[in-house]
Amino acid sequence: MICVYNAHSYNLVQKESTQQILAQTHYITTNTEVKVMIWCNINTFKIKKAVWEIYRTPEKIAMSSEEVPGLQGVRAYFGCGPALRENLSGEMSELKRKLFADTITAVIQAEVYLLPERGYTSLAAYDRYWDDMYAGACRYYSNLERVTSKLMDYAGVDNSLSSLFVRQQHLNINQVDTDKIIVNAALNDFFHEMAVIIEIAAGSLIIERIFAEILRSPDRVCKEAALLVDRLKGKTLKAMTKKELINLLGARQGCTHLIELIYNSINDAYKLI
Repeated sequence: MICVYNAHSYNLVQKESTQQILAQTHYITTNTEVKVMIWCNINTFKIKKAVWEIYRTPEKIAMSSEEVPGLQGVRAYFGCGPALRENLSGEMSELKRKLFADTITAVIQAEVYLLPERGYTSLAAYDRYWDDMYAGACRYYSNLERVTSKLMDYAGVDNSLSSLFVRQQHLNINQVDTDKIIVNAALNDFFHEMAVIIEIAAGSLIIERIFAEILRSPDRVCKEAALLVDRLKGKTLKAMTKKELINLLGARQGCTHLIELIYNSINDAYKLI
């Protein structure tokens, strides 16, 4: 077995002061190293400054650090996709948009540790907000009547922490002889931990076997989503769209984090092969 590719993504959100948070994503792979940073108002989540840094690329693009002025004033929250598409173009635009989106997702995940700053009077009020706003969006929020552990209780809220959210994702692609590719991927953050192993036929790009495990999650109902990965057996990477993948993995009855982890894994494997 030969390791042919590694990728690692690290998201970190920190409270810099009583007025500001810094969110950053450092993305390192076998052939690429880039970084995203956004400074946000702690109350409104409006972006004060956004920076894109290049350290290493396959195309030998020069190392650089540049501000993205078009994102200033954009709220780092749900619904900012159009602003990212409008203001993030040029070289490496697809990766740039993805990493800024991942960084904003980290800001949203960190919100639970900023309840007074964000105007929430209690943990229960924030819980109700998510129950209403995210209803039916994933397995947890599609099965609230079965949930025994409330998300905010699971989070263990303490707004004195300097690091408000951390997420690590790792991808490892190995070639076994000439006919098989093995993909290992994992996600670990304040609230979740999961791992995936995918065996792919190198010639046909058919998924022969796939295993998934959700080790930590807000409730045991989330872990049921890992059982749905069997639906990917026999599917071909080349023919599978993200929409099809989402539907196969349960859509609103699936785990959004597991779906994204698997999508990134097979997408990177397909590009590499």
